[in-house]
Amino acid sequence: MAYAGYLMRLHVDAELLDPQYLVLVLGSPQLRNQIEIQARSTSGVHNINTQEVRGLAVALPPRAEQHEIVRRAQAMLAGADRLATQVEQVAANLDRISTASSAKAFRGELVRTEAVLADEDGRGFESAVELLARIESANTAAPPQRRGRVAS
Repeated sequence: MAYAGYLMRLHVDAELLDPQYLVLVLGSPQLRNQIEIQARSTSGVHNINTQEVRGLAVALPPRAEQHEIVRRAQAMLAGADRLATQVEQVAANLDRISTASSAKAFRGELVRTEAVLADEDGRGFESAVELLARIESANTAAPPQRRGRVAS
């Protein structure tokens, strides 16, 4: 794991601000936008100092409401994690099904073959092997045709 050149530790008044609520707020798009506007870049590394952190505007609902926000957010995040796991399982199942169905298709197991249909209809069926043998036989029996120029 790599750490920035310096780290900040935030101390909060626990009677006013639930630390878990602050973690959620710090990850919100609104606060991230505030941070990114103030961040300075040196060689592509963005920095923000403690004075700028102190100046961030954080919504401060009553403590009970902060607890409820944290509870609901954690429940939603847990639900999102479960959903992500299910999506991964479905994707893995689809990969297996796709592989299996491709194999069945190449073996001719997904649809009734022409041979089966011909048999059901009471008609003859010539396989590809038989067709090629018939063509080869016809080619060897017939005299070779000369290809030449057409006189003008």
